[in-house]
Amino acid sequence: MKKRNRIISVLITVIILVCMFSSALVSAATEIPADQPVLETKYIAIRNTQTGQVVYSKDAETRIAPASTVKLMVALLTYENIDNLSTIIPATKSALNGVTGNNINIREGEEITAKDLLAAVMISCANDACNVLAEHIGSSVSGFVQMMNEKATELGMTNTNYTNPTGIDDDSMYTTAADTAILAEAVYKVNDLTTLANTAKYIMPITNKSSNVRNLLNKNHLVSTFVTLKYYFADAIGLNAGYTDKGGHCLVTASEKEGLSYVYVLMGWQGPSNSATEDTIKNYTESKALISWTHNVFKPFTIKASSEMLGEVTVNLGSGVDKVIVRPAEDFDIVIDNRLVNEITYQTDKPIEEIILDAPVEADMAVGKVDILLNGVVIKTTDLVTMSGVERNEFQYIMDQIGNFFKSKTLRTIIIVFVILIALYIALSITLNILKLVKKYKKRKARKERQRREREEFKNDPKNAVQVRRKHRNYEDDDDDEYEDEDDY
Repeated sequence: MKKRNRIISVLITVIILVCMFSSALVSAATEIPADQPVLETKYIAIRNTQTGQVVYSKDAETRIAPASTVKLMVALLTYENIDNLSTIIPATKSALNGVTGNNINIREGEEITAKDLLAAVMISCANDACNVLAEHIGSSVSGFVQMMNEKATELGMTNTNYTNPTGIDDDSMYTTAADTAILAEAVYKVNDLTTLANTAKYIMPITNKSSNVRNLLNKNHLVSTFVTLKYYFADAIGLNAGYTDKGGHCLVTASEKEGLSYVYVLMGWQGPSNSATEDTIKNYTESKALISWTHNVFKPFTIKASSEMLGEVTVNLGSGVDKVIVRPAEDFDIVIDNRLVNEITYQTDKPIEEIILDAPVEADMAVGKVDILLNGVVIKTTDLVTMSGVERNEFQYIMDQIGNFFKSKTLRTIIIVFVILIALYIALSITLNILKLVKKYKKRKARKERQRREREEFKNDPKNAVQVRRKHRNYEDDDDDEYEDEDDY
C-alpha cells in the first residue's frame, strides 16, 4: 500500500513538473519575440512611416555613395514639379550627352510623356530618362541638381550632397542610410510613385522616334521575377534597387501589415554587380528577413507621457503655493519592441530643481524641454509644462518689488548721481567763497594803501586838510558800496 502511494506521488510530481515546463515554454514563445536577424549588409536603416521613428539602424550615419537611390529624389521632384504627367517632354542633345549606365536608348528629339519618363526612372532606373526630366524641370541638369540638394535640406537630409541625377559614382556625392530612409518615406507616401515602383513590367508606348513599344522590367528582384524567382517577396513594396562600383548593391523597399508600414534601406553590399541567379545578394535576403522581423517584433504603443509627473519646480510669490508639478506636454504614438516597454525614461534639458518660476503661473506653461528615451535612445522631444496654475500673492509681490527696487542697479545709480551732484555743489560753493575772500582781501589792502597816501598828503599840505578828508570820505563810501555788492554776490 505504501509502495503504491509512493508511486502515485512520484507520478503526480512528474506530471506537475511537465505541466510547469510546458507552460514556461508557451509563455516564452508568446512573450519574447524572435531575435533580430544576423546581417551582413554594411549600412541599414528601417523607418516607421507613421511616426518617422527609426526602429533599427546599422552604421546609418556613415557617408556612402548614394548609387541608384538618387533616382528616388528625381522621381519625387518630378511628381512635385510637373502638374500634368501627360506633358510631352522632348529629349535634347545636351540632356543625352555623355549618358552612361542603365538607359532605355532615348533618342535626340524623341518626345515622351512625363509619366513614361517617370516609369523609366522608377522601374528601369534609366539614366537617360533622369537627365531628360532633370533638364526639363531645372532648365539644366546642374539647375536640377541644385533643386535636389534644396529638397534634401527641406526633408531634413542633413548628411547628403548630390552632384548628378543618375547616381553615377562621384567622389563629391554622398548620403547616408538614415537620410535615404527619410527620402524613401517621402516617396512611399506618394501613392502614384509607390504604384510605379511596385510595377513588375511597364509597357512604354511608341513615340515619334521609336516605332516599337519598350518593355520596362523592374530592376528590383523583390517585386519582379523576370530575372530570378529566388528574391521575390510578396510583402515587399518597391522602391528602388541598383549597383555602382563605389556604392555597391543598394536596395530600398517598403512593407505594410496590420496598419503599420516601414521603409527599409540596405546599402553597401559589395557582391557581384549583375549575377542575380548565381550568387546571393545579401540586400535581398536580409531585407526579406527584416520585413518579417519588424512586423513580428514591433507593435504600436502609446506613451502616456503627459501623465508622467517628473518633479516639482519652485514658484516665487505664489498665493499659498511654492511648488508646481511639471510633466511632458503630450502623449505620442510609437512602434516598440514589446520587450522594451519598461525601458522608457525621461531627461529634461536642465535639472528640475534648478527651474524657478515667478507667479502667476499658467497651467500647461512651457518651462523647458524633455527628451523621451527608449532604451537610452531619444525617440521624441517635447515641451516640459506645468501641470497646474499658481496665482500671485499681490501683497508679497508689491513688497518684493519694493525690495527689488532698493536692491536694484537703478537705485544705486540714482544715489551715486545724487552724491556726485552734492559733491560738485559743495566744491563749487567752496571755490566761490575762496574767490570772494581773495577779492575782499585785495580791496582791503588797496584801501589801506590809499589811506596811507592821504595821511602823507595831509602832512605835506595841511592847508588842504578839509579837501583831503572829503576825498578820504568818498573813497570809504565807494568801498562800502563795493562790499555791499560783494555780499549780494
